[in-house]
Amino acid sequence: MHRDDFSAPVKALLAVRAGHRCSYPQCGQVTSGPSGTSEGSINIGVAAHITGASPGGRRHDARLTPEERASYANGIWMCQNHAHAIDVDDPCTVEQLQAWKASAVTAARVGVLGRGGEGNSLSLDLADIYPGIPPNLAIGTTLERCGISKVWGRSEHGCVQDVLIEIALNALAHGGARRVGLNIGPFKITLYDDGGQFDPLRQLPPVAPPKGGSSAVDNIRRAHGLDLLLTHRRHEGLNELTIMRIENLQREGLPLDPCTVSVTHDGLNDFVRTATVEFSGMAGCGDVVAILPEYMGLSQAYIAVMMLAAAFPSAPPPLLHLVVSKASQYVVSILEEGLPGVRILRASW
Repeated sequence: MHRDDFSAPVKALLAVRAGHRCSYPQCGQVTSGPSGTSEGSINIGVAAHITGASPGGRRHDARLTPEERASYANGIWMCQNHAHAIDVDDPCTVEQLQAWKASAVTAARVGVLGRGGEGNSLSLDLADIYPGIPPNLAIGTTLERCGISKVWGRSEHGCVQDVLIEIALNALAHGGARRVGLNIGPFKITLYDDGGQFDPLRQLPPVAPPKGGSSAVDNIRRAHGLDLLLTHRRHEGLNELTIMRIENLQREGLPLDPCTVSVTHDGLNDFVRTATVEFSGMAGCGDVVAILPEYMGLSQAYIAVMMLAAAFPSAPPPLLHLVVSKASQYVVSILEEGLPGVRILRASW
């Protein structure tokens, strides 16, 4: 029976984009390296088909052309064991394999670029990608595959994992959620669910000693309150909890969290002239983060106080967080006195 097999260049591309590691969740086996001879090498990797290479094959799609069936888009790099497992022992869906491939590529890219590097974003619905698997395993596997510990740090990884798992479990067990998913990028992670409206940063009851979600939120704030920032909003029927790295918030061109606004030097000058300010798209946000310009002077600090008080007149503390960079303590004191209850975060000095 005819098979639409991959060419050597396509196999090589699949291997290198996966970092020469198996793309199966919780495997990550290195698939190539030196052999016992002085100049030899060994490869245990397989370019597996997402949709079957021939009629009757697992997930075969007759609508694809032979060229599409043998293309990079239809392949995933795996070790020999899991290349066999996805067809025989543990049959997988097309959607699962596509998500695993995207996760493996993202993890490989993070590994090459290192801490703080650019990277692709990954979006997945946990129930679709990991059917029947507990949320703990699905979330933990995804974070591990994306290399969060390498990009954000091992301690940060653990705290983020605790928060995401506890909030997901709460949404499924108590919030009536049927869908829980993750959007992961190099600078921020968003957990979303379609359960009832619930803000875990405000509505988790205080417990002594704290347990579950309240404990996870309390711990990440104590351990990394100056490194990681949590925001929450209700948007289009979904609860969205976002965790961001503060040190990256002022990077030019970086997509911001929907509950985060950037205040520029020009924006402060415009407010002096017009006495009006409007930040759009903030509906449903439980926390508001304002990134202030670097090297703020005292006069600009007074303007920022008036501007933010006018923009968020109904935001009681501690809803407003200010990211301040390379400013004096005097500037910080002006902000704190002018906006009682505000939380000041220093991105850098």
